[in-house]
Amino acid sequence: FQILAVVDIASHWMMMYSSAVCGNTSHKAAYSKENALLNLYYGNNNILTVFCLSNELFFGSLYLLHFSLGPYLPIPGVNISLWQAVALFSFPICATKQVVNVVRLVVASKNLAKVDIADRVRQRN
Repeated sequence: FQILAVVDIASHWMMMYSSAVCGNTSHKAAYSKENALLNLYYGNNNILTVFCLSNELFFGSLYLLHFSLGPYLPIPGVNISLWQAVALFSFPICATKQVVNVVRLVVASKNLAKVDIADRVRQRN
């Protein structure tokens, strides 16, 4: 799980750094045009909030499940605890956010590579 946190932090840092190097005022607006997934993620604050919240809920529920199953939900015929339900329902969005993190890292890396290539071309001329 620690690698997921590292990818999240690294991808955000890389995107912010590449935005600064490219002269963009916001990493959200600059790169949402380059990728449909990033456009969806950054283009709607409600989606961004749901993704971030679901990510935290998933990891929080896993932490709580380590210690206890928590209270069981009073649903007839369903034998699932609250922490299990939170993990189950937040997992798909959390997994999608991990994909967004990788896409963000790739897009930012490509943009930094473009800047680096342009700098090398200028130095040669």
